[in-house]
Amino acid sequence: IFTITDSLFRNNGHGLLLEKATIDIARGAISGNEIGIEFSETSGRMYRSMVYGNGTGIVAHSLIDLVENSIFANRDYGINAGSMTTNLDARNTWWGHASGPLHASNPSGQGDAVTDRVTYSPVLEFPARADTNVLELPIGEELIVPVSPMISYYLKVKPELGRNLIIRMDTQRL
Repeated sequence: IFTITDSLFRNNGHGLLLEKATIDIARGAISGNEIGIEFSETSGRMYRSMVYGNGTGIVAHSLIDLVENSIFANRDYGINAGSMTTNLDARNTWWGHASGPLHASNPSGQGDAVTDRVTYSPVLEFPARADTNVLELPIGEELIVPVSPMISYYLKVKPELGRNLIIRMDTQRL
């Protein structure tokens, strides 16, 4: 078993590309990649991790257990399981909104989009407790993170000369 715990994978083509592996990913943060994680011929689980701000959060070609993750603010899909022949179980995931992911079977979903072959219901109404609540955000980029009454967030900011940091709270969404 390949174990990855309390790790950050960001700003790559693939945050993680796992092939023919047995994995255990806990409390990871995967962001800023074209593809956050891609699984192929892989088994195991990913739990209490955050997959955010990628082109596509997860591309799945094999079954893994997804347990209490937060998958949000990904540009194209939260999960793309279009090549799967069976459903990927992503129940009890937070998709960026309490209404769940956007899908043909959930057209009012305001969270990340998912393809067919993703079982997404029931959804978490708030972000999963990840125990890694530091979000890295380069100045000049925007990341919208709904606030959960159960989680405190800390922003790790890398200052850049001549750039301003603006933190805006939208109290109408609280």
